[in-house]
Amino acid sequence: MPLATGTEHDDRAAIVLDAIGQATRGRARDDWRMVILGDGKWDELTARRLRIPLVGVQTGEHRFAEDTALVVGDLTSVRVDTLVELSARIEGLALPASKSHGR
Repeated sequence: MPLATGTEHDDRAAIVLDAIGQATRGRARDDWRMVILGDGKWDELTARRLRIPLVGVQTGEHRFAEDTALVVGDLTSVRVDTLVELSARIEGLALPASKSHGR
């Protein structure tokens, strides 16, 4: 089973890029879309760094920037079609070669 975690990577952007690489390995990437769901500063910074839209879940003291794609109190009100609408194509991301982690 593909898995990308902090055990293999030092920063969140590398985790996200590895996960994308594993999910798309051997498949055309031209129709893949992505949105990040997160509840903190590191999620926001990662989404901004990778230029992936962020749905910020307001669970604590962190306040998301005004240009966050969507900010919600919890995910119960977020519909799948909303996530698809907010998502961005991943074809422009510089993805590393996927590694097999033996999982």
